[in-house]
Amino acid sequence: MEKLSLRKSMLSTLERIENGGYSHLLIDHEIKTNQFSTKDAALLTEVVYGTMQRKLTLDFYLNQFLTNGAKIKDWVRILLKMSVYQMVYLKKSSGSCHYSRGCRNS
Repeated sequence: MEKLSLRKSMLSTLERIENGGYSHLLIDHEIKTNQFSTKDAALLTEVVYGTMQRKLTLDFYLNQFLTNGAKIKDWVRILLKMSVYQMVYLKKSSGSCHYSRGCRNS
């Protein structure tokens, strides 16, 4: 599966969760709809659940770099949280790769 499509699925899933969706149902739907490989499905699941679990910590990291009262669209904030989660908590991945992909999605 193309990594950009996987990343868009992660972002879309997290957006729908923030709007009241049920994480386990949305993750299952994304995996089945996009026919992700086992490896990609595991990454999607890890990033979505990890970003949700560490939401307050990720907001703390991001708020240090954002000006007070900055108007950031919800999807951009979610994308930043996903990228920071991957850089900080996923040791197998390259940090610069997440940053550049996060920028390309915006």
